[in-house]
Amino acid sequence: MSSYGGHAQGLATLVDAPACRLIQWAIPTFWFALLGGTRVQAVSVRRSTLVDAVVPGAGIWRDVMLVVGFATFVAVAAQVSSTPPSWFVDAFSFIGIPIQGTPVPITLQTMAVGITGATLGSRRGALSLMVYMAAGIVGLPAFAGAVGQVWSGDVAFGATNGALGSETSFLSLASGGYILGFIAAAYVIGWLAERGWDRNFLRIAGALLIGNVLVYAIGLPWLYVVLDRIPSLGMTLAKTLDFGLWPFVPGDVLKLLVVTGALPGAWALVSRRRS
Repeated sequence: MSSYGGHAQGLATLVDAPACRLIQWAIPTFWFALLGGTRVQAVSVRRSTLVDAVVPGAGIWRDVMLVVGFATFVAVAAQVSSTPPSWFVDAFSFIGIPIQGTPVPITLQTMAVGITGATLGSRRGALSLMVYMAAGIVGLPAFAGAVGQVWSGDVAFGATNGALGSETSFLSLASGGYILGFIAAAYVIGWLAERGWDRNFLRIAGALLIGNVLVYAIGLPWLYVVLDRIPSLGMTLAKTLDFGLWPFVPGDVLKLLVVTGALPGAWALVSRRRS
């Protein structure tokens, strides 16, 4: 009898047989999950992600390149930003949500985060967003609008908002909570994609919606805490939503529709290539 079997038999004298079998199942399951392995009695089957189908292979260096590559993708998307046009401001004012004078940059970040999570999967997707956050904190122009600030000479390289060398630290960055939310969103979207949600229009739309909710669930409280330090703003829940939610909703809906169409479409092309 093996050593493991001997211990289990001794344990059976102290607990009943069903409990012993539960312990025998739980211990190896825990370690396999911790190390990123798979267990024989899987509760759900994990499918390959889109990047595994398009770029087949394995190895740590492949994963490193994918993680860094998608972190760069998010950083580039963060630089595509603009201030809402006057018609956009007027539309919000018409429905009773004045955002006149509010500096609200509209970027492609949330779209890039959704694509990253769904394409890489949970762990690599979340790690990619961690790399993105770390790059901005150490001083690389990764956060929204940073490249333009450095290029224009307004800010020195390494001193963009949120960087260690900046007067505005990451903890004082109004968008810091959204960046943390990106990590959570990428993980959850990736987790759902690993279970096939990115191959169906309705399911991927649901996954992206859940990811967006996570971003705001973390970003809005952070925004309130940061802006509440400025007494003249007189921060309230309504103002927090005016600054950090309502102006982004139309763009988020549009970006969600784009990704919802793109991912199942990409899987359809992969299936055709395999057939």
